[in-house]
Amino acid sequence: MARLVFAKPPLLTDEEVTGLLGRLDDLIRWAEDLKNYALDQALRGKQWPGWKLVAGRTVRRYTDEAAAAAAGCKDIYHSSLRSVAKREKLMGKKTFAEILGKFVYKLSQN
Repeated sequence: MARLVFAKPPLLTDEEVTGLLGRLDDLIRWAEDLKNYALDQALRGKQWPGWKLVAGRTVRRYTDEAAAAAAGCKDIYHSSLRSVAKREKLMGKKTFAEILGKFVYKLSQN
């Protein structure tokens, strides 16, 4: 099966494709289980050679848009309140953190 799974699909025969289609959900489940196991072990301190644990992508939002808008920043609104990233870029990280940082929180993306 491994030989077939890693073969380029156009190189497989119709019979091989038919045989593998019925097993794909199990293979995908196994791969997800493997990824979850490796992540769980890495979070517990296990090190996998050639791999490293990094923080996932985060999305930042204002906790109180009205208060952030009232903080006195010029051009904070576009057609709606400017995004955290765009406002930070316009103001500079330090100024943004001083004035609006208290209104920002991060959403974890998994």
